[in-house]
Amino acid sequence: SRRQQTRIGGGGLVCERRQRGRRASTMEGARAVKQASRKAAALAQRREEQPETESYRLAPETGAPRAAACVPGASPETETPKTLEAGERYAAFVGDTPLVELTHMVASRRNPFVRVFAKCEMFNPGFSIKDRIVQNILDKAEAEGRLRAGMTVVAASSGNTGASTAMMCAMRGYKCIITTSPKCSKEKMDAIRAYGAQLLVSPSGAKEGEPSHYMEMARLLALENPNLYFDMDQYETQSNPEGHYLTLGPEIWEQTTGSITHFVAAGSTGGTISGTGRYLKEMNPRVNCVLADPVGSIFTNYFRKGEIGTPDKFLVEGVGKGSIPGAMNFDLIDDVLPVTDQEAFNMCHRLAREEGICAGGSSGLNVHAALQLATELSEPAIIVTVMPDLGVKYLSKVYNSEWLVENGFDAPAEVDILTEASLRTAEAEAEADANDSGAESLPSSATDLSGPSSLPECQIHADLADSPLPKVDAYHYRDLVGDTPLVDLSHLVDNTRCRVRVLAKCEFFNPGYSIKDRIVQNILNKAEAAGRLRKGMIVVAASSGNTGASTAMMCAMRGYKCIITTSPKCSKEKMDAIRAYGAQLLVSPSGAKEGEPSHYMEMARLLALENPNLYFDMDQYETQSNPEGHYLTLGPEIWEQTTGSITHFVAAGSTGGTISGTGRYLKEMNSDVRVVLGDPVGSIFTEYFRSGTLSKPGAFLVEGVGKGSIPGRHEL
Repeated sequence: SRRQQTRIGGGGLVCERRQRGRRASTMEGARAVKQASRKAAALAQRREEQPETESYRLAPETGAPRAAACVPGASPETETPKTLEAGERYAAFVGDTPLVELTHMVASRRNPFVRVFAKCEMFNPGFSIKDRIVQNILDKAEAEGRLRAGMTVVAASSGNTGASTAMMCAMRGYKCIITTSPKCSKEKMDAIRAYGAQLLVSPSGAKEGEPSHYMEMARLLALENPNLYFDMDQYETQSNPEGHYLTLGPEIWEQTTGSITHFVAAGSTGGTISGTGRYLKEMNPRVNCVLADPVGSIFTNYFRKGEIGTPDKFLVEGVGKGSIPGAMNFDLIDDVLPVTDQEAFNMCHRLAREEGICAGGSSGLNVHAALQLATELSEPAIIVTVMPDLGVKYLSKVYNSEWLVENGFDAPAEVDILTEASLRTAEAEAEADANDSGAESLPSSATDLSGPSSLPECQIHADLADSPLPKVDAYHYRDLVGDTPLVDLSHLVDNTRCRVRVLAKCEFFNPGYSIKDRIVQNILNKAEAAGRLRKGMIVVAASSGNTGASTAMMCAMRGYKCIITTSPKCSKEKMDAIRAYGAQLLVSPSGAKEGEPSHYMEMARLLALENPNLYFDMDQYETQSNPEGHYLTLGPEIWEQTTGSITHFVAAGSTGGTISGTGRYLKEMNSDVRVVLGDPVGSIFTEYFRSGTLSKPGAFLVEGVGKGSIPGRHEL
């Protein structure tokens, strides 16, 4: 019932099940002990909070689990139970991030035995690498009694540590104050406030060491009242690099099967390169640790000359520094590669527009340094870097052309697919491909859910067939769709009448950070396999946002031009994300009604209708490939993760694909599963379900759910 995924091996492409994320670790030593004790403690806490009393009985005619009846006033089942094990809470998903291959991005292939990989740290619960250190700092402080109930946690941060600290304080019940600089992006500031933390921003121009500097603000708060405030002190505490020593280092060692030769990472606190580097060098002293450093930071000069020097301005966030933090260990660093802001930002746009990876500025800096190193090596090498966070946090800066130009940077070219010259080129490519006898036909794997393989990447792995390098446990970014974690929210339920468990699938752990990756992948795969989508064609998609972003991402991966049509209701963040992937965005006028030519759904349909040989319409509202995407992936995952014990599936609908496809699979497995549609007030679905009549839609502002008409694939 699980789909097959493509795992990258040293001698080619090896197809096997992807067990990314929450698989049991086989590591020995400190990490294994730490993980085992953490999981045991979490499980004990869950059982203490909610005893394992929920009962299930097996349906004798099918062997499928059936839920015990539960109505107001009913007594719980007392027959021999089939108990669902207590689920994991959200904090349990820190670490075990996927490793993706970027070897095909290396500019020069003079040395075919160099491979480049990156850890996708945006797959942590707080969407950044900083979850690792925040968890370790808080765990140790609580264990040692330095952080106690009632205290307020303070943290100085350029953004990610602040957001992670705010998130984990929300989980643990602590009040939280984050201090930051004006350089911090608006998105990261908003995220910090969203978790309920107080945010203090230092004045512009404040120097390190001055009381008004954000690092001093946090330190002085804790210094003045140590019994009330606990300072995270990420720049000095050894719990910072230890967090990476216990998790990131062992993960990289395991995923590369001990074959890593170079680790590349930028530093601000120094925790990532010091903690990870220490572990890797303990496992193999010949591993080289290379510090990627923004031009303007003092680290390069300090490493080369032993002098601190004067820092200069740089705008990449979360890396580089104007002083030497106590968490940074230069004894572990073998070399430094300076990277300019322009090089870092260019790489961000290249990752988004060519690879479908929307990553932050520090990710662009790290990847640029890793690819540069790959061109300089003459011996076989396995280079691993990290992508610390996601690009959604920098839409107002790195992915904003106006901001780039205002700060003196080159902005990527604006996308306008509908120009006459662009359309002529696309038509010629599409016509040539349509007339092709099959020399460039899709590989047989195109019908698999993992998607068609990129020919350049396959060629690279063919070159590696005789390589002395061993297999690496890594993926292409497109292969990370699905297998999202299931978290337990039962503690949020106040129900004394019945024993109820509530669990939720975290679909933002998909590559495009939404559930829509599942249907977009399936629609494109089937269209390519059937020959309805060919090289040179332009993909068009009508979307309230998430399908548009996912379509833009996957078109970037596959090399298609892309046009997304949407409504003014779509959030600015989703619009910016769509543009970041290199798609053209068309917004319908405010007040356009469904069925009118100016409505965003009609705009996409009419484009494809007028020239079906040039445009491919995703048609998410009508195509059967939409619910099928969930039937083939989400349904089986939920069934497996609940060990077949699910009794109710609850989901909102817009196209209806999620609830229809998933519900269909679950009901086929057990006809007693109840499928419940969550519907925003103002949508027509509720009235249509209850009375069979189409009412006039009302106003509602929740995006991506509800509708004013009945989509063809909504199986009400």
